[in-house]
Amino acid sequence: MYQAIKLPYLFQDLEPFIDTHTVALHYNKHYKNYLNKLNELLVKNNYDYRYKLEELFYHINEFDAFDRDDILFNLGGAINHNIYFLGIGSDCREEPKGELRKYIDKKYGSYDDF
Repeated sequence: MYQAIKLPYLFQDLEPFIDTHTVALHYNKHYKNYLNKLNELLVKNNYDYRYKLEELFYHINEFDAFDRDDILFNLGGAINHNIYFLGIGSDCREEPKGELRKYIDKKYGSYDDF
């Protein structure tokens, strides 16, 4: 079964930018709900968890057509929350690259000004 990621910070560590309640709500309610529903659907489809969570999109046609939309919806919710939780926090110091960096530099002059 897919498990919730362990956060590299406490819920309150993002204060004052994101309040403790919001982080806890997204982690304990929204994120875990997506994972639980996804796992229920996968068990129903006799899935053997052979793919990483991020790879499941590429194998969606292996599942019953009746459940595919619900699997995709909950998979997307789980992955989006993984990105959200791992993309914020005091350890996230990597600056953007590529097209995003070009856009930031064009619009704001530099990443520091952004």
